[in-house]
Amino acid sequence: TNVVQAIRQELEKLKGSLSNIQAVSQDNLRLHDKAVIVRLWLQKLSDIADDADNALAEFGYQILQHEVEMLNQEKPKVSLFFCHSDKKAFRQEMMPKARGISNKLEMINKEVKDFLASEKYGVTTASSPQVDVVQEVGFLIADLKITENEEKTSIENFWSIIKEKAGVSDEIPIGLKDIGRHIAEKCQGLSLAANLLGGLLQNKRRDFWLSILESGVLDKEDIISAILKLCFENLPTPFLKRCFAFCSMFPRNCVIERDQLVQLWMAEGFIDPGLGISVMEEIGNQYFDTLLQNSLLEIVSKDNFNKVTHCKLHNLVYDFAYSLSSFESITFGESDQDDIRQIQHLALESFTEETMKIAKEKARYLRTLFLKKNLPDNNLLNLNFLYVLNLCDADIAELPAYVGNLRNLEYLDLSRTEIKSIPDSACNLYKLKTLRIIGCNSLEELPKDFKNLLCLRHLHFYYNEYFSMPYEFGRLSHLQTLPIYNVGKKCGPPIGELKHLKDLKGKLEIRNLDLVKDKKEAEQANLFGKPNLQELELRWIYFLREGPNN
Repeated sequence: TNVVQAIRQELEKLKGSLSNIQAVSQDNLRLHDKAVIVRLWLQKLSDIADDADNALAEFGYQILQHEVEMLNQEKPKVSLFFCHSDKKAFRQEMMPKARGISNKLEMINKEVKDFLASEKYGVTTASSPQVDVVQEVGFLIADLKITENEEKTSIENFWSIIKEKAGVSDEIPIGLKDIGRHIAEKCQGLSLAANLLGGLLQNKRRDFWLSILESGVLDKEDIISAILKLCFENLPTPFLKRCFAFCSMFPRNCVIERDQLVQLWMAEGFIDPGLGISVMEEIGNQYFDTLLQNSLLEIVSKDNFNKVTHCKLHNLVYDFAYSLSSFESITFGESDQDDIRQIQHLALESFTEETMKIAKEKARYLRTLFLKKNLPDNNLLNLNFLYVLNLCDADIAELPAYVGNLRNLEYLDLSRTEIKSIPDSACNLYKLKTLRIIGCNSLEELPKDFKNLLCLRHLHFYYNEYFSMPYEFGRLSHLQTLPIYNVGKKCGPPIGELKHLKDLKGKLEIRNLDLVKDKKEAEQANLFGKPNLQELELRWIYFLREGPNN
């Protein structure tokens, strides 16, 4: 209804504002050289944003739940969601929470205003106090020590690396050549330094090149740490900084899939929502390319279209990313976190008594869980605001039914597990945008109410032609990733369900075409209406069974 659409738009708008608060406050909480009182304000801002985010998540879920219920009604009612009494109840539930959040923000504003007006800071005005706090805070990250021997390379080779990364290989502008050679001389024999500097200098004017040379950064003993700090400071948005820091959630030396990383960033809310939900993948891929250009990610492999598909982090870059995220993450045993107050992300081999305690105490604020084994029987019940559950390669044979209670989940990865089925309760995950079930060899079908996952954008799986796909698949109209589609007859969806999936991208393999009775039925798939498909594979199984279209 129009009312539902209006409320959704308002929620998205408010969520965008909150995402900006979270991005800026989390970015500045990574700084180590700030006054205690400033850190307290930033932590308060972060906590308030998290509380508001939780409230919005609940309201958003209610709207999606209503849409699913209306679609599943055999006879749609004329009187839809948010009649007069419903709207009043909705406002009564939402307003106290919104008012409480607003009051907390006003309190912080007053504290900041009084403090910045003090003689200590010499401030006589108090406009945009939250922005002033950010501006008053310096940036200093504890030095990282180089623990590896980098290959010694000649100055000419360094200059070549810098030119290529900076995009000036063909034509070197006047005045850059001498500056560039001097920069190359200061790389201290480290190729990583040359790569990082080249990425930093890309598309920059001569004045910027000269400022890097004269800044003293390249004269520091720990040059890699100094350059990494500089690269991080020069990333264009707080959202991109959060995306980079999140890369340390993966184990050291892990090869990371591009699409997986972008989809995780989306689920975590690290992609600027102000740019529009329809282009999140596009913006995420731009973030990925920017990190590649800055040598903060390294290329591992490319596809047939020369697109980078997998990456990894250099050991020293990983250490740096970990130093940025360690205040809010515990990552595969690498954490030295004593204060669990800010923990939002857990990446564990298994739950221990200590990490179970953290999960319980931080349940309301825990956003991410990567787990390899020892899935609790019922202890995920309270993680109602979990956005990401990554059980890839986990030692589990069954997915508990309580997963359906994780109603704000946007990313679920069950790849390469021994699960035999996905519980029906998982179809209550109305916010789910990504489901990965690659290599689940014991899995034979998707749950019958799979059609309820209206927000699903990426379904990663690959099974044989007998894999049973659910009915009304066409309701998943936001799908962009669908590697295979098994045409069904009595036990699955017809080819016409593809008609509604206009946003499909990449590769699509359509199987069991011998079950399509004629040209008219085949045209219902509307394959010409899917302009973003790059590869299309058509399969008939005529040698295994009889069909009308052999």
